[in-house]
Amino acid sequence: MEDDVIVCDISDTSAKKNNSFLVQMISYLFEKCPDLHQLNGEKSRTIREMFSSLKGRYLTVKGHIQSGKTNFMICASTLFLLSGYSVVIVLRNNKADQEQTH
Repeated sequence: MEDDVIVCDISDTSAKKNNSFLVQMISYLFEKCPDLHQLNGEKSRTIREMFSSLKGRYLTVKGHIQSGKTNFMICASTLFLLSGYSVVIVLRNNKADQEQTH
């Protein structure tokens, strides 16, 4: 279970400024969750272009049971946070959803 947990301390501003760190984290996130490429549309676009195409839009994550929705939300949220964006995840008023995301 611990292998499935992604720990990312983005409070260290020196790490955020380290381009090598960002490249490694972004590569890791795309490896951990290949579905992140769906955000990109065209894989050839850069991360910056991807974010500009998503500006002002909301993302809805849906899928079958055990299809990787939580993994996608965590990896996408981490990607957005590393890029300086705020993230809000809205869950149903359901204790199980809260526990799984936690």
